[in-house]
Amino acid sequence: MIAKDLILEGFKERFGFIDHTCNPDLKDIFTYYNREGYAFFVGFHRDQVICTGALTKEHDEAGRT
Repeated sequence: MIAKDLILEGFKERFGFIDHTCNPDLKDIFTYYNREGYAFFVGFHRDQVICTGALTKEHDEAGRT
C-alpha cells in the first residue's frame, strides 16, 4: 500500500528507525479505520500520494487526529 509506505518512510526520517509494534493500525489500514467514528484520508498531488491523515473516535464527544 502506497499510503503505508509513505507513513513508514516518514517514521524512518523522523526517528531514524521503524518500530512496527508501535502502529498496529498500519497492518490493515482499511479494516482498522473502516468502523464508526474512524476515517483514513490520503492526499494526492496529480497522481502521487503526498500525505495521509486519520481520525479516531475516543468517546462520544471527542476524537483524535
